[in-house]
Amino acid sequence: MVHPGAFQGARKAFLMLEKPGYAVAVQEGYAADQLALIQRRFFKRFPIDKGDTYEPTPEEIEAIDDNEADADERSPDKSLLGEKEYEEEETRLRDRQKKVEFKRGQIKRWLAYQYMKDADIDPKESGAQNPYRALLHKLTGKGLQCPRKKTAVNVWRKTQHTLIETNAKLRLGDKKTTKGKYLALLDVIAKEEGGK
Repeated sequence: MVHPGAFQGARKAFLMLEKPGYAVAVQEGYAADQLALIQRRFFKRFPIDKGDTYEPTPEEIEAIDDNEADADERSPDKSLLGEKEYEEEETRLRDRQKKVEFKRGQIKRWLAYQYMKDADIDPKESGAQNPYRALLHKLTGKGLQCPRKKTAVNVWRKTQHTLIETNAKLRLGDKKTTKGKYLALLDVIAKEEGGK
């Protein structure tokens, strides 16, 4: 069975209407701002507190004013509430914030995927020659390469090269060995000495 996707019904219809504006924003370089506006309008039409199954009526959607300021969710006042009520309210606000962040991520990924699909971008194609690679990484928020950190032994062994070679020659003595075995011995000695 095919997965229906994260958005259905009026939610999907709303996001489909926002696709052209998002595509222009990506091309013009203000995708993050446009994404924030889309997310804001999405939450005005589909409040997170009403759940994913809530479908607003056309009259409710008509009544929405996108220019109206959003209602603030204030943290509860500890002096006005009892200890238990305060904890419950704090937990409710934390859970609500997690739901909002999750839904924002879903919207961001959905729009990025739709843009790539519409622009016929192959996400698996990589390399410096791919003009969409930088755009894809900018949209998803991930870097072009995974960060690499050198191990402590490898950093240490660069400064102690003569010590490692001297120990290797002492271990070998008069024995002859191949270059590959000699390099393996250097690795073993570096790990032994570097671990001290």
